Amino acid sequence: MKLTDKLRAVPHLFAKATVVYCVAFATLASAYALYKQGQGFAMSEALAIVLGFFGGELLLLCLKTVLKKEDVSKSDTFSVKEEFDDEDPFEQ
Repeated sequence: MKLTDKLRAVPHLFAKATVVYCVAFATLASAYALYKQGQGFAMSEALAIVLGFFGGELLLLCLKTVLKKEDVSKSDTFSVKEEFDDEDPFEQ
């Protein structure tokens, strides 16, 4: 099995990669800002911008997931008529 086939089989791969990317770089930015603040630099504004960017990206991804339209196939729907086609439940 090729690598592309394996990657296509993973559901929501883009969303998972985006979350890992945002969390990893936000963690690195926080560590760098903490290191620079230890040296006496004021890094709070830069850290707020970077974390705001990655947080906004995660928020947009969350909204995309929540507001996504789902395709409803005919087999997923339930019909009362189909359930009782064999017999009439009210017949005496």
